[in-house]
Amino acid sequence: VEAIGKRLGLSDHDLATSLKVLADFGNMSSPTVLFILERYGPIPECGRMLSFGPGPSIEGMSWVNPP
Repeated sequence: VEAIGKRLGLSDHDLATSLKVLADFGNMSSPTVLFILERYGPIPECGRMLSFGPGPSIEGMSWVNPP
């Protein structure tokens, strides 16, 4: 999480929810994004999430909420 955050120029605040879920539940692979969204609070107008699973699997999503 920290390596990806550093590469993307994210702050500690940006990564706080992800790191908290990781600390509380461990590495859950793909379902982690749902746990993070549940705890994040109001969904931002736009965003991107990545989830790394076992082996070469990576899941991602992007969204933009209509005005």
